Amino acid sequence: TALVRKDAPFIEELTLALGPHVEGPQVEEPSDFVLRGRQALIFGAKRKSSIVKFVGREHTAAKPEALQRPFVESCRREVEFFRSLTGKPVDGDGDGNGNRPAALAELFPRVSATLATPVSSDCRDEAFALVMEDLYVAGYAQPPSLSEATAASALEALSALHAHFWADPAVLGGDRGSFWALERRPQEELDAVAAQERWAGVVSAFAAECRDLPLTLGRDLALAARELDAVVSSTAVTMIHGDAKPANLFSKTDGLVKLIDMQWCGKGNPFSDVAYLLCTSLDASLLKSGITTATEQEDDADAELVFARLIAHYERSLIARLNLKSEAARLEFSRRLHASLDVCFLDYVRIVVLSLWKTASPASMQANSLKQGFSMVNRSARHLEWISRRAARCLARLRPLPSHLLAPPHKTLFLIRHAEAAHNRCFADATAAAADERAAPPEASHRHNELKAAGYNLLDPALTPEGEEAARVLGARLHACQALLDSFEAHPRHAEPEQPESEDMLLLVSPMRRAMQTAARVFAPLAAVGEGAQYRGTRVQKEGGRVKVGVVAEARERDGGLFRRCDSGSPRSRLAHFFDKVEPCAEVVFDLAALGERWSLREQQLAARAEADVPLLTPQCVADGRQNEWRETTEALDARIDALAAWLQARPESRIAVVGHGDFWLAFTKRVYGRPVRLANCECVAW
Repeated sequence: TALVRKDAPFIEELTLALGPHVEGPQVEEPSDFVLRGRQALIFGAKRKSSIVKFVGREHTAAKPEALQRPFVESCRREVEFFRSLTGKPVDGDGDGNGNRPAALAELFPRVSATLATPVSSDCRDEAFALVMEDLYVAGYAQPPSLSEATAASALEALSALHAHFWADPAVLGGDRGSFWALERRPQEELDAVAAQERWAGVVSAFAAECRDLPLTLGRDLALAARELDAVVSSTAVTMIHGDAKPANLFSKTDGLVKLIDMQWCGKGNPFSDVAYLLCTSLDASLLKSGITTATEQEDDADAELVFARLIAHYERSLIARLNLKSEAARLEFSRRLHASLDVCFLDYVRIVVLSLWKTASPASMQANSLKQGFSMVNRSARHLEWISRRAARCLARLRPLPSHLLAPPHKTLFLIRHAEAAHNRCFADATAAAADERAAPPEASHRHNELKAAGYNLLDPALTPEGEEAARVLGARLHACQALLDSFEAHPRHAEPEQPESEDMLLLVSPMRRAMQTAARVFAPLAAVGEGAQYRGTRVQKEGGRVKVGVVAEARERDGGLFRRCDSGSPRSRLAHFFDKVEPCAEVVFDLAALGERWSLREQQLAARAEADVPLLTPQCVADGRQNEWRETTEALDARIDALAAWLQARPESRIAVVGHGDFWLAFTKRVYGRPVRLANCECVAW
């Protein structure tokens, strides 16, 4: 009755459209079951299995004034979308008599009526309604979050939508999809200072989840916003849903998925839908609990594996629907499509960080977890951590901001962390022991400290068998270091330097055994490139047919000194013997010319003492924090980073790859680029 009083002419038209589906002239909101989405009120038509989605003055007026017109335009866009499906054939499907295109028949609920008032100078006077089938009656449900299997089914539905409208001139000539397109957002969201303040509030509220994250993430996203938006806009190739989250998905146990709420559909990059779905929808259990220690990233890696599997599933589904025939065509299509994934991910995360999280707190996350319609970005601290960490990595890969040490930005630097070594395994076991709920707290604590001490006491540890295999896999995946030698043509290059640089590829490594073992396996595929030959225009440096890798002490881990043996290295003569006699490599030769005999801090500290060595650490020493007593100071580490960065900048090569260490790269990226990035074991990041 309230609706009849406020929108009487419109409700009369709606009542006629409903016809026999309702009793009497009234449309009532049932008091026991109301679905409230972010954009509209969905309420049940009395006594019948139809759903009426109605948007009237009160819903528009509830929006901020700057967002009212975009909201009303989105409602009209949804009505026009369903009218296009029920009123005319698309790409030869349908019969022109009100039957929907066959290719889209299973993606949406059946819509029996679409109603809209004329455009008004006051957008609050406009009203819209859709009369659609009740999917609950048909056995569908709306889960608050998605399992990996349901997410895969949702991606299949999106791939069907994308494939149907692929390169459709009518779509590409229309409006953009998504509510986060910059043209629809208030400009104050891009204020870098305000963005930094908002991110600082997030870091303060979620200190554990945001540990080690760059404090400039909000500012960086605001500064990159226009560039990200331009790339997404220029790569629009199809129609996107624009708001594919659990509240807009209905699924069955057999895997069937239907989409609703097409208010934000329009042209776009298909990965905008994919990134949005995975950010807003994955069940928190798939992300585990985030990074658990300063040196291990097991849970983060598991989340990335889920992410990668779902991306691959979507790509396979889309490629199959587009019916690409040859293997070469499929590979090239996948490469070009995948190149925009990180950009689309960051483009969406920009609005999450700069708008959706501006008032976020653990209490609000908890409250939202009990409400219907909220996506996982606003109800899960685990999502906040995973999204933020992935955003920091994507920014580091796609758009580095060089400091004065590495300016101008024409040089590409590839940072590689060594594969798993014996001390990493000890630390992982220590973390597991501390988390063992079966053990009493004193026992778990002692076992943790015991394993930590065992890791610290390993002098210059070697790779584990698993680490050796991971390094070989990375080398094979890069296939002749393809990723290292790629010019990253998908991203615009900066102005060329005045003097042309050498096209040689400089390969470097820390003088620590685990790093050198990793380099031997990662760079080995380069041996397949002929002597003096070029790969993608880049010459591979060789010596006697073997790939030449320079050993530089400046790239070593933060030196552990006397007590933290795992972060101290071996003398030059011992390294030379090991890689010449114990573990020779037929594909790689290490150049030790620039390395002194006693280059490590530990060797220097031992030389200044009367004793030949110092006692090993005990579990009690670890409990007391004594492992860092002789460690390299922060000031010394910063000076070493400055020296290495300046030396790299002075080198003539335009592409340089360095195999180093987790703590060192964390400090290096923070000091040189202003973006601390903690690499996982055997991870490669391009700057």
